[in-house]
Amino acid sequence: MFNVKRIVCFLAFLSIPACSLINKPIVHKNEVCFHDHCFEVELALTPQSHERGLMFRESLGSDQGMLFIFDSLKQRSFWMKNTKIPLDILWLNEAYRVVGMAPQAPICEHDPCPVYDSPNLSLYVLEINAGFAQKWGIQIGDKAEFKLDSL
Repeated sequence: MFNVKRIVCFLAFLSIPACSLINKPIVHKNEVCFHDHCFEVELALTPQSHERGLMFRESLGSDQGMLFIFDSLKQRSFWMKNTKIPLDILWLNEAYRVVGMAPQAPICEHDPCPVYDSPNLSLYVLEINAGFAQKWGIQIGDKAEFKLDSL
């Protein structure tokens, strides 16, 4: 004869790990990858976030960056006003290919700040720590892989 109480307790015991997974938050991670290296990116999707970018940030993790996503393909201009971190600026087209770079863009200490223009039409702009494009061998023509979970 089966002991119903034991069976219910056993089934309840088996469900504890599954129940604990239900309440765990799903972590979304957005990445832009070149070759075998990925940068975890914060997304700039709105005109307000495009304008603010990485202004006033004191630091940026070594494998982090910001990906600006625009709604149309055109030439883009960026500057470093109020940006406290030297950056590499990479312009990418609709095929995720690097079509322009402003490596080692320094912080702007005095107005007027230099403006960095894309040499070609772009749909995306990636900002990463200065020197990291060279460190990871990123060049004009390279194709990025976007792994965007939170869109």
